[in-house]
Amino acid sequence: MSDGGSPHLEPANRGERGYILASVIGVLLAISLVASALVTVSGEAASRLRRAEDAAKREAVLEAAILVLTAQLAMDPRRRMLDFEEASTLDVLGQSVRFRIAWETNKLDINRADPEAIARRLEVAGAPAELRTSIRARLTAARSSNTPIGLLAGLAPGIAGEDCLASVLTVFGGQESFDPERLGDPDSVGEKVPIGRPAVGSRMAIDVAVHGHEADGLSVVMLLAGDSAAPWQVMDWRRSSVLGKEACDETQS
Repeated sequence: MSDGGSPHLEPANRGERGYILASVIGVLLAISLVASALVTVSGEAASRLRRAEDAAKREAVLEAAILVLTAQLAMDPRRRMLDFEEASTLDVLGQSVRFRIAWETNKLDINRADPEAIARRLEVAGAPAELRTSIRARLTAARSSNTPIGLLAGLAPGIAGEDCLASVLTVFGGQESFDPERLGDPDSVGEKVPIGRPAVGSRMAIDVAVHGHEADGLSVVMLLAGDSAAPWQVMDWRRSSVLGKEACDETQS
Protein backbone atom coordinates (compact mmCIF):
# COMPACT_ATOMS: atom_id res chain seq x y z
CA MET A 1 0.00 0.00 0.00
CA SER A 2 2.81 2.29 0.81
CA ASP A 3 4.34 1.81 -2.63
CA GLY A 4 1.05 2.61 -4.24
CA GLY A 5 0.51 5.75 -2.19
CA SER A 6 3.89 7.33 -2.66
CA PRO A 7 3.46 8.51 -6.26
CA HIS A 8 0.31 10.42 -5.28
CA LEU A 9 1.90 12.17 -2.26
CA GLU A 10 5.17 13.29 -3.82
CA PRO A 11 3.75 15.88 -6.24
CA ALA A 12 1.56 17.34 -3.51
CA ASN A 13 4.54 17.75 -1.12
CA ARG A 14 6.59 19.48 -3.77
CA GLY A 15 3.81 21.95 -4.57
CA GLU A 16 3.25 22.61 -0.90
CA ARG A 17 6.93 23.24 -0.31
CA GLY A 18 6.96 25.66 -3.23
CA TYR A 19 3.93 27.47 -1.86
CA ILE A 20 5.50 27.72 1.61
CA LEU A 21 8.76 29.02 0.13
CA ALA A 22 6.93 31.67 -1.87
CA SER A 23 4.95 32.66 1.21
CA VAL A 24 8.12 32.97 3.30
CA ILE A 25 9.79 35.09 0.63
CA GLY A 26 6.70 37.28 0.48
CA VAL A 27 6.66 37.72 4.26
CA LEU A 28 10.39 38.53 4.34
CA LEU A 29 9.92 41.06 1.55
CA ALA A 30 7.03 42.69 3.43
CA ILE A 31 9.10 42.78 6.63
CA SER A 32 12.02 44.37 4.79
CA LEU A 33 9.74 47.00 3.26
CA VAL A 34 8.20 47.79 6.66
CA ALA A 35 11.65 47.94 8.26
CA SER A 36 12.87 50.27 5.51
CA ALA A 37 9.82 52.50 5.99
CA LEU A 38 10.37 52.54 9.75
CA VAL A 39 14.01 53.53 9.26
CA THR A 40 12.92 56.34 6.90
CA VAL A 41 10.23 57.55 9.27
CA SER A 42 12.64 57.27 12.19
CA GLY A 43 15.22 59.30 10.26
CA GLU A 44 12.66 61.99 9.39
CA ALA A 45 11.42 62.06 12.99
CA ALA A 46 14.98 62.38 14.27
CA SER A 47 15.62 65.20 11.80
CA ARG A 48 12.46 67.01 12.92
CA LEU A 49 13.46 66.50 16.54
CA ARG A 50 16.91 67.99 15.91
CA ARG A 51 15.38 71.00 14.16
CA ALA A 52 12.95 71.48 17.04
CA GLU A 53 15.79 71.23 19.56
CA ASP A 54 17.88 73.75 17.61
CA ALA A 55 14.93 76.16 17.40
CA ALA A 56 14.27 75.79 21.14
CA LYS A 57 17.94 76.48 21.92
CA ARG A 58 17.93 79.60 19.72
CA GLU A 59 14.74 80.77 21.42
CA ALA A 60 16.38 80.37 24.84
CA VAL A 61 19.45 82.25 23.62
CA LEU A 62 17.33 85.14 22.30
CA GLU A 63 15.37 85.43 25.53
CA ALA A 64 18.61 85.37 27.53
CA ALA A 65 20.05 88.08 25.26
CA ILE A 66 17.00 90.28 25.91
CA LEU A 67 17.52 89.90 29.66
CA VAL A 68 21.23 90.73 29.39
CA LEU A 69 20.63 93.80 27.22
CA THR A 70 17.81 95.13 29.40
CA ALA A 71 19.89 94.65 32.55
CA GLN A 72 22.74 96.56 30.90
CA LEU A 73 20.37 99.35 29.87
CA ALA A 74 19.32 99.90 33.46
CA MET A 75 22.93 100.35 34.57
CA ASP A 76 25.07 103.44 34.68
CA PRO A 77 26.87 103.55 31.27
CA ARG A 78 30.23 103.69 33.08
CA ARG A 79 29.55 100.32 34.70
CA ARG A 80 28.22 98.53 31.64
CA MET A 81 30.03 95.58 30.12
CA LEU A 82 28.58 96.54 26.71
CA ASP A 83 29.18 99.79 24.88
CA PHE A 84 25.90 100.31 23.03
CA GLU A 85 27.45 102.97 20.83
CA GLU A 86 30.00 100.51 19.43
CA ALA A 87 28.90 96.91 20.06
CA SER A 88 26.36 95.11 17.90
CA THR A 89 26.96 91.52 19.00
CA LEU A 90 27.28 89.61 22.26
CA ASP A 91 27.94 86.01 23.21
CA VAL A 92 25.12 84.20 24.99
CA LEU A 93 25.30 80.51 25.95
CA GLY A 94 28.02 79.93 23.38
CA GLN A 95 26.07 81.62 20.57
CA SER A 96 26.86 84.89 18.79
CA VAL A 97 23.82 87.18 18.97
CA ARG A 98 23.34 90.28 16.86
CA PHE A 99 21.40 93.09 18.50
CA ARG A 100 20.16 96.61 17.94
CA ILE A 101 18.68 99.04 20.47
CA ALA A 102 16.75 102.20 19.63
CA TRP A 103 14.44 104.70 21.26
CA GLU A 104 10.90 103.51 20.59
CA THR A 105 9.57 107.02 21.23
CA ASN A 106 11.61 108.42 18.33
CA LYS A 107 9.21 106.70 15.95
CA LEU A 108 6.01 108.21 14.62
CA ASP A 109 2.93 107.58 16.79
CA ILE A 110 0.30 105.82 14.67
CA ASN A 111 -2.53 107.02 16.93
CA ARG A 112 -1.54 110.66 17.29
CA ALA A 113 0.29 111.62 14.11
CA ASP A 114 -1.55 113.01 11.11
CA PRO A 115 -2.42 110.29 8.55
CA GLU A 116 -0.64 112.25 5.83
CA ALA A 117 2.53 112.33 7.95
CA ILE A 118 2.26 108.57 8.50
CA ALA A 119 1.76 107.95 4.78
CA ARG A 120 4.73 110.15 3.94
CA ARG A 121 6.92 108.45 6.57
CA LEU A 122 6.13 105.01 5.17
CA GLU A 123 6.80 106.24 1.65
CA VAL A 124 10.19 107.67 2.61
CA ALA A 125 11.02 104.39 4.38
CA GLY A 126 10.32 102.49 1.15
CA ALA A 127 7.15 100.69 2.27
CA PRO A 128 5.28 98.95 -0.58
CA ALA A 129 2.33 100.88 -2.03
CA GLU A 130 -0.08 98.10 -1.01
CA LEU A 131 1.02 98.39 2.61
CA ARG A 132 0.66 102.18 2.62
CA THR A 133 -2.86 101.90 1.17
CA SER A 134 -3.82 99.26 3.72
CA ILE A 135 -2.56 101.32 6.66
CA ARG A 136 -4.38 104.42 5.44
CA ALA A 137 -7.64 102.42 5.34
CA ARG A 138 -7.06 101.02 8.84
CA LEU A 139 -6.29 104.50 10.19
CA THR A 140 -9.43 105.93 8.62
CA ALA A 141 -11.55 103.18 10.17
CA ALA A 142 -9.89 103.49 13.59
CA ARG A 143 -10.30 107.25 13.79
CA SER A 144 -13.85 107.17 12.45
CA SER A 145 -14.80 104.84 15.29
CA ASN A 146 -12.58 106.66 17.78
CA THR A 147 -10.80 103.37 18.52
CA PRO A 148 -7.01 103.70 19.02
CA ILE A 149 -4.82 101.00 17.51
CA GLY A 150 -3.52 98.82 20.35
CA LEU A 151 -0.56 97.07 18.69
CA LEU A 152 1.06 97.08 15.27
CA ALA A 153 0.79 93.29 15.07
CA GLY A 154 -1.86 92.26 12.58
CA LEU A 155 -1.83 95.55 10.65
CA ALA A 156 0.42 94.10 7.95
CA PRO A 157 0.67 90.68 6.30
CA GLY A 158 3.54 88.53 7.55
CA ILE A 159 6.74 89.27 9.42
CA ALA A 160 8.18 91.47 6.65
CA GLY A 161 5.20 93.83 6.72
CA GLU A 162 5.31 94.09 10.51
CA ASP A 163 9.06 94.73 10.38
CA CYS A 164 8.45 97.62 8.02
CA LEU A 165 5.75 99.22 10.16
CA ALA A 166 7.63 98.74 13.44
CA SER A 167 10.77 100.35 12.01
CA VAL A 168 9.10 103.78 11.81
CA LEU A 169 5.79 103.59 13.72
CA THR A 170 4.82 102.95 17.33
CA VAL A 171 1.79 102.84 19.61
CA PHE A 172 3.83 103.72 22.70
CA GLY A 173 3.84 107.50 22.80
CA GLY A 174 5.92 108.38 19.76
CA GLN A 175 6.35 111.57 17.72
CA GLU A 176 3.35 113.43 16.29
CA SER A 177 5.02 114.99 13.25
CA PHE A 178 7.47 114.04 10.56
CA ASP A 179 9.77 116.26 8.55
CA PRO A 180 11.70 114.45 5.76
CA GLU A 181 14.20 117.31 5.72
CA ARG A 182 15.37 116.32 9.21
CA LEU A 183 16.21 112.69 8.47
CA GLY A 184 19.89 113.45 8.98
CA ASP A 185 19.20 115.09 12.33
CA PRO A 186 19.96 112.77 15.32
CA ASP A 187 16.78 113.96 17.01
CA SER A 188 14.55 113.26 14.04
CA VAL A 189 12.07 110.41 13.79
CA GLY A 190 13.58 106.96 13.53
CA GLU A 191 17.19 108.08 13.61
CA LYS A 192 19.80 106.37 15.80
CA VAL A 193 20.70 108.49 18.81
CA PRO A 194 23.06 107.73 21.70
CA ILE A 195 21.53 105.49 24.34
CA GLY A 196 23.22 106.82 27.46
CA ARG A 197 21.21 105.86 30.53
CA PRO A 198 17.49 105.83 29.72
CA ALA A 199 15.32 107.56 32.30
CA VAL A 200 12.60 105.73 34.17
CA GLY A 201 9.61 105.46 31.85
CA SER A 202 11.70 105.21 28.69
CA ARG A 203 10.51 102.81 26.01
CA MET A 204 13.29 101.01 24.17
CA ALA A 205 13.10 98.82 21.07
CA ILE A 206 15.43 95.81 21.13
CA ASP A 207 16.00 93.55 18.12
CA VAL A 208 17.99 90.32 18.53
CA ALA A 209 18.87 87.39 16.28
CA VAL A 210 21.33 84.51 16.45
CA HIS A 211 24.10 85.06 13.91
CA GLY A 212 23.25 83.10 10.78
CA HIS A 213 19.56 82.96 11.68
CA GLU A 214 18.63 86.61 11.22
CA ALA A 215 15.37 85.69 9.49
CA ASP A 216 14.16 84.14 12.75
CA GLY A 217 14.81 86.91 15.24
CA LEU A 218 12.90 88.54 18.06
CA SER A 219 11.87 92.17 18.60
CA VAL A 220 10.60 93.57 21.88
CA VAL A 221 9.60 96.92 23.32
CA MET A 222 10.75 97.35 26.91
CA LEU A 223 9.61 99.89 29.49
CA LEU A 224 12.29 100.95 31.98
CA ALA A 225 10.30 100.82 35.21
CA GLY A 226 12.98 101.84 37.71
CA ASP A 227 11.79 99.27 40.24
CA SER A 228 14.73 97.37 41.78
CA ALA A 229 12.62 94.20 41.97
CA ALA A 230 11.29 94.54 38.42
CA PRO A 231 13.45 97.11 36.59
CA TRP A 232 11.72 96.59 33.23
CA GLN A 233 8.47 95.46 31.70
CA VAL A 234 7.79 93.88 28.32
CA MET A 235 5.24 96.02 26.48
CA ASP A 236 5.30 94.14 23.18
CA TRP A 237 7.19 91.32 21.48
CA ARG A 238 7.04 89.70 18.05
CA ARG A 239 8.98 87.49 15.67
CA SER A 240 11.08 89.52 13.25
CA SER A 241 13.64 89.32 10.48
CA VAL A 242 14.63 92.96 10.70
CA LEU A 243 18.33 92.22 11.36
CA GLY A 244 18.58 90.18 8.16
CA LYS A 245 17.51 92.89 5.70
CA GLU A 246 16.27 96.43 5.31
CA ALA A 247 13.02 96.75 7.24
CA CYS A 248 10.98 98.05 4.29
CA ASP A 249 12.78 96.24 1.47
CA GLU A 250 10.00 95.76 -1.13
CA THR A 251 11.87 92.89 -2.78
CA GLN A 252 11.55 90.83 0.42
CA SER A 253 8.11 91.91 1.61
